[in-house]
Amino acid sequence: MEKFACTKDQLSCIISNLFVELLPVCELCNQDKLVIKGTTYEGKEEYIIINDFGFEYSGQRETIDEIRNKRCIR
Repeated sequence: MEKFACTKDQLSCIISNLFVELLPVCELCNQDKLVIKGTTYEGKEEYIIINDFGFEYSGQRETIDEIRNKRCIR
């Protein structure tokens, strides 16, 4: 798991650009944490765990870095 610090608005942007489909989190739901699982734009099944400082990501750090380095359309 890779850990990332970010604000809530940054996290909203990352989530919306990371996942193209959301999936059930049945195998992860007993952790008493907020978990979002889905298919990424790369076609992989990954998940994030949202916490106080930002989030943890089950995939590669480069995926999040790529999203963060793109220009926002706003």
